[in-house]
Amino acid sequence: MIDTTVPAANNRIRRKAFRLSKIDDIYRDLVAGEISVRTTLADLCARYGSDPWRDYKEALRDYGCDHGCLVMADDENGGRYVSMMEHFGGDITPEEAGAYFSARLAEYRERDKAAEIESLPDNVVRLHPPKRTRFSIYRLPIGDYSKDTTAFFEERGEFIWQTYA
Repeated sequence: MIDTTVPAANNRIRRKAFRLSKIDDIYRDLVAGEISVRTTLADLCARYGSDPWRDYKEALRDYGCDHGCLVMADDENGGRYVSMMEHFGGDITPEEAGAYFSARLAEYRERDKAAEIESLPDNVVRLHPPKRTRFSIYRLPIGDYSKDTTAFFEERGEFIWQTYA
């Protein structure tokens, strides 16, 4: 009987070690500013070889944990940006995020309501309260995400949780 498990296990260990070194390389380049959260797949392939997307996302998540922010997006109104909370190192509890985002969410809802009222003709009155809206929170590296939408956050960020308001 031929034992084929040892070479296969060794190959798997080598592939995993290579992948971890690639993630470390990407992380170092993120820290150095050579690449960013907006780097395209074509640029990543040119720099790190074929199919680095998974490794890039893992390095982005690690970098976001160390030097990141939480971004709240309005999922049901075009995926608009609502607010951002900076944090450095480690996890944020839902209570901390709730305390920070509750005031920003109230301001956002008021601005949204005022814009809707202004767009209505003078003879129209809203009889029904607005329905609850879903908001998602993503972790990303520090940056300006005010022009981005949920599609960008889903592609590049780490989904943390969602809430309804």
